[in-house]
Amino acid sequence: MSEQFEPRPFDGNPLNQNPLATEITREGIPSRGSKKPMGYFTADWQGTTSYITALSLQEGMLEQVKPQNQGVVLGLEHPKVITLGIRGQIEKDLYRTPTELKSEGFQLASIRRGGQATLHSPGQLVIYPILPIKNWGLGVREYIRILENVCLTLLADLGVSATTRCEKPGIYSSRGKLIFFGVQISRGVSFHGLALNLKNDLSLFQNIRSCGQTCETFDRLSDHGIRLESQTLFELWCKRLDDHLRNRLSKTHLNHVGI
Repeated sequence: MSEQFEPRPFDGNPLNQNPLATEITREGIPSRGSKKPMGYFTADWQGTTSYITALSLQEGMLEQVKPQNQGVVLGLEHPKVITLGIRGQIEKDLYRTPTELKSEGFQLASIRRGGQATLHSPGQLVIYPILPIKNWGLGVREYIRILENVCLTLLADLGVSATTRCEKPGIYSSRGKLIFFGVQISRGVSFHGLALNLKNDLSLFQNIRSCGQTCETFDRLSDHGIRLESQTLFELWCKRLDDHLRNRLSKTHLNHVGI
């Protein structure tokens, strides 16, 4: 394929019933665009947001969170979009031409996150933590382990058995891949993040070699009887991230941020 994605490089600009039913009822469902302060970050639900808009939001927050020592976690859904990370190649990672994909309503973007091809679509929860991990004393590997453990904790609470795989990034059930990770760190601040299949159209993954893997199978929470909206799932995920950060970070830092 000789066609190219429209580049959008990062330029450094600073700018059923389930076990959680009681918790969901007690806490309620946040309204669209709601912001909820947590211990170390603000959970900010954005609703349906284009990929480029979400990327600009993240870039704009990178320098803001560092001096405040407080992060922001964006939750949203994307319209249909395929992204290529720094190791992605059109010829290897797309099974159709960019022209064909665009004709079917896909947005296409080349970006500077880790990984190769990923696909987002309605019904998939996307989470972008913009966190000052260096200020918090977290290395990249430990940060990624925290993200994995948060996801595994939430899935277990939902009654879904899942695990990581040493040879492949992401989180898998026995049926296939449930959660995708693609993280970038800029000047000690994390951005990009993860995507969780909730009730999205899994057949769309046939258009790409997802994360560089051939013959990958996929799963989604709706096929496990989980009947949650993305907004609700996002709030539950943020609660578990808050718990993990409180357990990991020191009491000294808790006092410093006024918790």
